[in-house]
Amino acid sequence: MKKLYVYWISALVISAIGYYFVNVMTVSPDVISGNGNLGILVSILFLPVWVMGFYWSNRVARNISQNQQKVYLFVLVVVLLVSGSLLAIPLINSANELIDRLGGPPSEPESVIYRFAWLNQYTNSMFL
Repeated sequence: MKKLYVYWISALVISAIGYYFVNVMTVSPDVISGNGNLGILVSILFLPVWVMGFYWSNRVARNISQNQQKVYLFVLVVVLLVSGSLLAIPLINSANELIDRLGGPPSEPESVIYRFAWLNQYTNSMFL
């Protein structure tokens, strides 16, 4: 296996571990947190891995696209766009449900996240 693919798969595995830790550090809306946003610390630690993962994903995609026919690439791009659009629907619904469980956006006085920024200990998972 090429080194590029080993780096790419390693970055994907380490990224998944980073996403898991950020999700663990996200506080449930039912709990009152006074510890600050620990998930942002994990995000800062894993940021270089995520950036390199994007870079290696680009290199792998470019490597694959150079070896394929244009019709195949067009079909692949269309399938990826359609599946990405379909996956966006549950993600948007999940984010809206979390905002509802929190009592509204940061501008709402009755919200758990009132006067917080959008990225806080309750909304880390929403941004990932």
